[in-house]
This record gives sequence, C-alpha cells and structure tokens, in this order.
Amino acid sequence: MRLAFVLFFGASVLFANDEKPVAGHSFTITYHPSSYSVLGKSKSISVVYAFDYWGTSAHQVLRGESGSTDLFLNVLNPDPGRARSITMDREGDSWRTVVQIPPEAKLLSWYFTDGTTSDYNEKHTYVSYVYDESGKPVRGARFANVDFLFLAGKSTRDVLDEIRGEMSDYPDNLVAHVVYWRFQYFDTISPDTLKLLMQLSDEDFSALQKQYGDSVLNYQVMSLGDVNRIIWLSLIEHAKESSVAELIRIMKSRIMNASQRIPQSKRISRIEPIIASAKDTSAMQYDIKALREQSEKQFKAMLMEFVDQPAPDFQFQTVTGEKHKLSDFRGKVVLLDFWGSWCGPCVGEIPSMKSAYEDLKDRGIIFISISNDRVVKKWSDQDLLQFTEKNGMTWIQVLDDDKNTLVQLYKVNFWPNSFLIGRDGKVITRENLRGIVLKKTLVGVL
Repeated sequence: MRLAFVLFFGASVLFANDEKPVAGHSFTITYHPSSYSVLGKSKSISVVYAFDYWGTSAHQVLRGESGSTDLFLNVLNPDPGRARSITMDREGDSWRTVVQIPPEAKLLSWYFTDGTTSDYNEKHTYVSYVYDESGKPVRGARFANVDFLFLAGKSTRDVLDEIRGEMSDYPDNLVAHVVYWRFQYFDTISPDTLKLLMQLSDEDFSALQKQYGDSVLNYQVMSLGDVNRIIWLSLIEHAKESSVAELIRIMKSRIMNASQRIPQSKRISRIEPIIASAKDTSAMQYDIKALREQSEKQFKAMLMEFVDQPAPDFQFQTVTGEKHKLSDFRGKVVLLDFWGSWCGPCVGEIPSMKSAYEDLKDRGIIFISISNDRVVKKWSDQDLLQFTEKNGMTWIQVLDDDKNTLVQLYKVNFWPNSFLIGRDGKVITRENLRGIVLKKTLVGVL
C-alpha cells in the first residue's frame, strides 16, 4: 500500500495498490478509520462519491463568486443523479469497495459516512484526478479540480498553477488559456495592471493563432471580454479618469481588431455580445445601471412576496419533542427565524437573538428558529439541542426534515432569513431583521 492521489487537501486515503482511477476502469477505494477518529467506531461505512462535480448551485466561475462554504453545500446537496453511494466491505481494520470510472469522467471526489457522522476530509472532500492509460490526468481533470481548490481554501496562485498544468498537457485546450487569463484579470482592478495583462495575453493568443489558426481569435475576444466585465463591475463609475478611459479605449480596440480578423466561417456566436458591449461605453454604462436596478428590484420583490399575506401554516416538532402548528400562536407576535450552524452570519446573530428574546419574551412574542442542519450537517434533533443549549438559545428550536420542507415552503434562499408575523397571522416584514434593527423592529410591533 502507499499514499497516493488525494490532491492538495491535507489528509490522504490509503489505496489498495498502486492503481490510479483510470477512465473506463474499476478503482478500489480503501478507508482506514483507525487513522481518523471521525469514524473510528463505526460498524458500517459507506462511500459517497461523484464524478467531476457535485452540484451547480455555487459553481466557481470567477474568483470570489463562490466561497468555500457555498461550494461545500454542493457536496451536501448535490444535483439529482450526481452522487452515488456504496456500502463498503470490512477487511480487518479497513473498509474497501470498488467503483467503476466512466470513460468520460475527469475527476473523482468522495467522502465516507456511517449514516450519522461523515468524514468530509475537513470539508474539502477526498479528490483525485481521473487518468488516461498512460498515467496522465485526462483532458479537463485540472479544470474540474478548480472548485475543489477553492473548497480547500487554496489561493489564486494555486489555481493558476493548476490551469498551467492543463495548458502544458493539452496546449490545444483554448478554453484553458481563457480561464488562465480570467483569473489573472480578476485578481486586480488596477487599470495599469490590466493593460499590462492584456498585452501579455495578446502575445499568448498570437502564438496560439500561429499554431492553431484563426479560430483562436474567438478565444482572444472571450478573454478580453473578461476585462470588459471588470469595467462593468468595478470601474465604470471611474470611466472619466484618464487611466480607466485609456483601459476602455485599448480594450475596445483589441476586441474589435481581433473580431474583425475572424473569418466568418470560424466565428462563434458566444463572442457577439462581447463585441456589442465593447462598441459603446455609454450603452455599457446604461446596461450595468439597468442590471443593478433589475437585481435590486428582484430582491425587493422576493422580500415582499409574503408581506401582508397569511404566513403559510405548518406542523412541527421541537427538538425537545413538543408538537405544534404555527397557527397555535395566533394572537401573539412570532419571529420565524431560518438559520443553520454552518452559516457564519447566522451564528454571529445569536447574541442579538438572545438579547432580544430575553428582553421581550414576557411581552407576548414567540421565537421559532428553524435549522436546516439535518441536510447540511446530517444533524439529529439531539445534535441541534446540544448546540442550542450550549449557546443559550432557550426559545423554540426546530430541525427541518431531510427534504428541507419548511425552507421550501417559505422559499428561503439566503441565511439568516427571518419572517416577522403579526398577531393576525400575517407576515409584517422579512427585511433586515438583524443586529440592533431586530430589537427595534420587534419593539415597534409589540
């Protein structure tokens, strides 16, 4: 046996032999729980695994768009059909099973569980490239691994090294070059640095064009479109400053120059919006303003969806075994709080919740906190009870079921998320019920 192929993330798994997961072949995963206290006493262990990725709810497209917590939620709540589970066979002090690697797979990732407790490799999961017959990572394996690098808290430098490996093994993977420069661009908003990076990327794509032909120009336009996007997101308000104005001029010129040199037969449709947005900065300024206004409008509409309407009724059982319906509390003000122990801002709000509850609990208000930790952390009612008792959360605590029924009933898609319900059973508000605003708002309706 030897330690092998678990990428970057600290812990390793002992495999049964020197095999690597090879596309189109079977692969043996072996687990030694004696080395990991998480499942050291488990009587049955399963491996849960997925190929390439787990879910799309927080797919890492650009640096900073998804954090490690968001990415880990994909593992806990994978897309339908993505995750598979196999009960492992015990062999002495080890557990072992065989998985079949599909011919098209790029990456294998997995964790171990006994049904109650799971070894997620410190929330990084265990990860391995899928290899070809020669022992080289298959095309796209390193791309599939980028999300897992962010999941493990790795830096942009690590991501760039990973993509460079893809470019070295598969130099004709033109998307790799686009993504490489994308991460370079999105690590700065300095106009001077962006101009320098554009010059370097032009040199890269010019070399590729000589080797692979004019179709490469499509990818050059796509790469320059990322600079365009930075201007939209971060620099448009400074468009009149000389350095930003020069950046915009160069960006537009290079996009138009590259696009005009693409033969019509080799032009791809994905570049048309980039060309259109680069033609007119006044339109660009209008578009980004419109996008922001649209986003704000949609968010406000979401917050208002339940307001002035009867709060959807539901039955629930508290972690202490008491059974109720929400409507049982008609005639009292109810704060319905959706949260999770995995959510940093939720945990950060606990002191505000405790203070408000202690000050107002004798004035006819009911606090009901609903956790989704059964899905996210595989908690039982006892786990939640222990957490809330330890943190002095003495109001009603409810653990949502394994289908997140209450979360879906109230259309919750961000956490923490609270609904203030009046004595008549109608929702008063769900906006900004946090910090000092929480107590002020509650006092205002009592």
